[in-house]
Amino acid sequence: MKKEILKEIREPGKSRKKKGQPKGRRNGFLEGLTGKDFTAAGLFFFSLLLCRLFVLQYGVFGSSIDWISQHSTLADYFRKRFYATGNLFPDFAWNLGGGQNIYHFAYYGLLSPTVLLSYLFPFIPMDLWVMGSSALLYAADAVLFYRWISKKGLHYGNCLFTSLFFTCSTALLYHSYNQLMFVNYMPFLLLALRGVDRHFQKRKSGLLILSVLGMILTSFYFSVGGLLALTAYAVTEYLKCGTENAAYEAEQENRKVSRNQKAGAEKKQRAGEKSAGTGETLVGLRSFFGAAIRFALPVLAGILLSGILLIPSAAALFGGSGEGGRGTAAGGIAGLFTDPAMWKPQFLILRLCYTPYGIGLSAFAGVALLGRVIGKSRLREKLLSFLLLVFFCIPLFGYLLNGGLYSKDKVFIPFLPVLCAEVGLYVENQLVRKRECGKNRSTGNFKRKVMTELRELLPYLIVLILMWNAKQETYFEPYWHLGILDVICVTACYLAWRWFPAKKRLRGRELPFLPLVFQFWESDEEFPPVLKFMWDENVLDYLRFETLYYVMGDFLDALDQAFDACKTEA
Repeated sequence: MKKEILKEIREPGKSRKKKGQPKGRRNGFLEGLTGKDFTAAGLFFFSLLLCRLFVLQYGVFGSSIDWISQHSTLADYFRKRFYATGNLFPDFAWNLGGGQNIYHFAYYGLLSPTVLLSYLFPFIPMDLWVMGSSALLYAADAVLFYRWISKKGLHYGNCLFTSLFFTCSTALLYHSYNQLMFVNYMPFLLLALRGVDRHFQKRKSGLLILSVLGMILTSFYFSVGGLLALTAYAVTEYLKCGTENAAYEAEQENRKVSRNQKAGAEKKQRAGEKSAGTGETLVGLRSFFGAAIRFALPVLAGILLSGILLIPSAAALFGGSGEGGRGTAAGGIAGLFTDPAMWKPQFLILRLCYTPYGIGLSAFAGVALLGRVIGKSRLREKLLSFLLLVFFCIPLFGYLLNGGLYSKDKVFIPFLPVLCAEVGLYVENQLVRKRECGKNRSTGNFKRKVMTELRELLPYLIVLILMWNAKQETYFEPYWHLGILDVICVTACYLAWRWFPAKKRLRGRELPFLPLVFQFWESDEEFPPVLKFMWDENVLDYLRFETLYYVMGDFLDALDQAFDACKTEA
């Protein structure tokens, strides 16, 4: 009887209520929607509201100069050339600069998917198209980031906070209506980050290929920084999924080996037990390089597909330059590696904070980045933050991302999504740490506790010092006191939160844990197998489920995953 009930619980046709889904009837057009869907919709409309607020600045959603002279006019010219010639890949612009190679202006969206889509609607004025598409792309950035970050295991409140932190970035919001080329590739970059996750988790690379292609076609200038951000993120994801990757590769190898070969392999394994350490290192290196090649192939495929834009643009930019032109850029790039000044770290906090021609976050971004690096955790967990810190502090990377011409903080805007993800992980780690040790402040070694608290407070002090040193910057001089106030407020909020009692009260009673008891009768000749679950009466107050029916289903799924993991390890 109980076995039949469990079968009904696990029946595929039954729709299980997801965590965070609002209560109420689950029919009509709202059927199947979860709390994540409603949150994503809320972020979408919130982003459009921000766009509406900035419409009032110039009368249009855009700047009064560059919007007219670049973003709208050049895109309109591309569309008119298409209808005049019928050629999707024109090679000459007769009305620009007295006649020029049209690929000199490829940076302004010659083959951008957003601009190409406007060719289907010639009756819509290009200025209205650019304004509308820019607002929709900005809203899409918020939704895509939330959908990506929600897969990182963060709790709901932290996901929402991190998404708002990303959406309200000065660089993202400001350049969505001023310099489109700085951020119009962002939706494809976010899709590429999800493509990296799919590549390592599901062995599917289609999304990664198409996203890299779309990012390069939209902005080949910023795609260099985007590809570097993808590479750094891919390395950390591989290290996090190293166990699963090794298990998968071992399974694939076992399938290829016959029974006789397996016997020979076992003999070799027993013979090589003395050099097990060296063998594991070699296997790890082989696995890493194999994963690197598998990741590089779809990225390279996306780059090769974008050759329809990159090759003509490179020929136009470098082919006609003389000795003193852009043809000497390669020599300049080679000289950067021998210049000692390029390797001397520069700790510029304004590269991360406030200015729109940088990443444009608050001081908390610097705190989170330093906190991830300094914090006590495994290397694979802090590797991405360490790589970001190297990219931001070593001047060489700023010059390389800008083609070796000069260093501008705008080239670091593609690192905005992964930096915000690190901010969310920093907050999550702080929440976990507080839950673990918040109730045990009176016990333990006093010296160790003091050192731990100082380590947690050290990033705030470093950011405060960096902000004080940045007051000499010309554009920051009138506002440096606001930056100092920002750091002080963040530090005060952290201290208040850190030392606030971590106890949670529910209906006037303290519930430190959620008891669950289950009984299992394997069966015998007389009685069938029975599995009984005895839940605490307050289980629904802890979990975001409608009834125990959905709690049971989710719990059984978790048991299946645990059993599968044990079988894999065995």
